[in-house]
Amino acid sequence: MKFFSKLLSSPEYLKISKNISWLFLDKVLRMGIGLFLNAWIARYLEPEGFGFISLGLIFGSFVAALCGSGLDSVIVKSLLEQKASTSQIIGNFFIVRLVLGLLTCVGILFYVLFFSQTYSTSSFAILLISFGNLFVSLDTIDSYYQSHLLSKFTVFAKNASFLVISAFRIFLLLNHYSIEWFIASFCVELILSGVFMIISYSYSTKNNFFNFKFDFEFIKDILKNQYLLILGTVLYIIYIKIDQILISTILNAKELGIYSAALKLSEIWFFVPVIVSSSIFPSLIQLKNENENLFLQKIQFFFKASLVIGIIFSFLISVSSSSIISKIYAEKYMSSAIILAIHTWSVIFVAWEYFCSNYLYIEKYTNILFSRILISCIFSICFNIILIPQYGIIGAVVSSLLSHFVMSTISLLFLKKHVIYVKCNLKL
Repeated sequence: MKFFSKLLSSPEYLKISKNISWLFLDKVLRMGIGLFLNAWIARYLEPEGFGFISLGLIFGSFVAALCGSGLDSVIVKSLLEQKASTSQIIGNFFIVRLVLGLLTCVGILFYVLFFSQTYSTSSFAILLISFGNLFVSLDTIDSYYQSHLLSKFTVFAKNASFLVISAFRIFLLLNHYSIEWFIASFCVELILSGVFMIISYSYSTKNNFFNFKFDFEFIKDILKNQYLLILGTVLYIIYIKIDQILISTILNAKELGIYSAALKLSEIWFFVPVIVSSSIFPSLIQLKNENENLFLQKIQFFFKASLVIGIIFSFLISVSSSSIISKIYAEKYMSSAIILAIHTWSVIFVAWEYFCSNYLYIEKYTNILFSRILISCIFSICFNIILIPQYGIIGAVVSSLLSHFVMSTISLLFLKKHVIYVKCNLKL
């Protein structure tokens, strides 16, 4: 309790709390409007149409992962260490992300040409949404805001694009437009978000985002030192998306739509550990160098809090899943209820994954980070290949929960006995 009261009264905590509050405001706004619109779109397009859009978003997430969050922790750390100017760091990281995203888009294009129906709705969704995700590379600006705990500027930029596109989607729904227009709206939202991020950066820093010098040596150093993290990002997306990819391949778009509808609700709450983790990360880097014991205490506190909150939340959603699905999606999606009831328990393990990843990166356990993801990815693929053909989408959600369990506990205990799960979580 002494540590807890000391933490709450510190100026650093107040700054972190303010940053978290802005991020929560962002997510609450998106949850409120997004939940309403997703439900409306899902009802309008029905499970099959909703499945096509979900498939496009799945492939787009591969591009977004390499253009976006895969290198966030590295950028934040580089900005805090200030071994180069801010414009040089974020500018050259932007180039790295954009190139990685372009290479991913080329790979997706080959997939569509050789393994998909080239002129189908699903192919259109995959290609257009994947292209739109190239603009996520501009989220390098968000890493700058994270390092300075100024996420309010990201909130302004992201929500401006979100509100514009939300209004556009309502127009499409009221006027009964075809599915192609809804697919295009996801691409346009990503483009607008990137443009508003540039405007936000120019306004808040009085600098031109593109005013940096291309540094080949800096970029080569990034790729040389962070290749495991980059490859691990790809494996992580496979790990969390393989269930949906196999559903679309083994089953059909309708089943994917039903499955995705449940995940849209369950994953709403995944933002909590993501927000908290990204907000405390800069302070953890500094605290690690100043006070090792306080650093571990802080990590332990967040692990315990995530466990208690996760259990309460998951229980409440599980027992009310049928009522939630019937009120939001209506009868055509009632099969989603059991998916929601099971998948919601993943939030506990997802929280542990994020906090643990930050810990491992700060401790420079890059090999463990990669090995943990590799092992979890292998387990996830095996679980899904075995269970989906026999049990359909029920098998997929069970596979997802088991995979999260492996990622957050078993793999770490197997890999390194002295990492955070042994130091902190086993003391629970």
